[in-house]
Amino acid sequence: VQTLLFRSIRLHAGDQFMVAATTIAVELSRRGIGSRPVLDVFPEVENFIELVIRRILLPHDALLGLVGELLVLDLLLDALVALPGQEVPETVALWKGHSRNSRDFRLNRLGLEVKTTGRPTSQHHIGGLDQVEPRSIDGEHLEALHLVSIGLREDSAAPNRFSVAELTNSILGKLVSAERQSFLDQLRSYGPDDCVGYDHATMAPWEPYARGFTMTFPPRVYDMSDPNLRIIRRQGLAEHFPFVLPEGITFVVELPDDVPGSHGANPRSGLPGELARLVGLYG
Repeated sequence: VQTLLFRSIRLHAGDQFMVAATTIAVELSRRGIGSRPVLDVFPEVENFIELVIRRILLPHDALLGLVGELLVLDLLLDALVALPGQEVPETVALWKGHSRNSRDFRLNRLGLEVKTTGRPTSQHHIGGLDQVEPRSIDGEHLEALHLVSIGLREDSAAPNRFSVAELTNSILGKLVSAERQSFLDQLRSYGPDDCVGYDHATMAPWEPYARGFTMTFPPRVYDMSDPNLRIIRRQGLAEHFPFVLPEGITFVVELPDDVPGSHGANPRSGLPGELARLVGLYG
């Protein structure tokens, strides 16, 4: 029966849900779902089903991160279009968040690291010192690194809600046709290595990607060059903890509403206006 089932099914690589459903159906058949009580079979395949679903759905933290990055990309495109006489860079050059070893956004000297949280404060996991320290661009100049802090909660009833599918449609509407496929390819590569990412053509109606989100606090943009921002940096490690290597260090920060000593200049709120200001400086 299992062999006949395999031969009769035509798998379409572009429809991950059908592939996953077929895989689960074959495993249920192998476990004897047709001849054994359902309550006996399902406990045996519960872990297997969970693993299959993980392969096609982004984990919750990755989903929050994608919503935050798409929100910033949508606003960045608005800011770039508003600049007179400026050519809007391709999204493949602007958005790097789909690549796990790159800055989330790069625009000339401007670097943006987007951090999204489900908490009511700017508490974020920092996966490495590279996420909070400026990088050298050409061996001479350092990037102007800013961290964008976004808080999200699920709320499909909120009037100002947004979802992965809605933000994707909004971004697609702002791209020229030649860039749309590259952007969709970037979305498919987003997330952990063992996940297929977000395929807009087939996954837009799926609940996680149609799920509405709203803000838990006004987004904040932190200038990471501010010396008053007291977080772990390589220089501090070398001075105070010379036996601690920077490689592999991860930590959690809770960034304040107002960085002491910055006299209200850091962070800056009003995400659309602040992104427009930064694009004007570095675009």
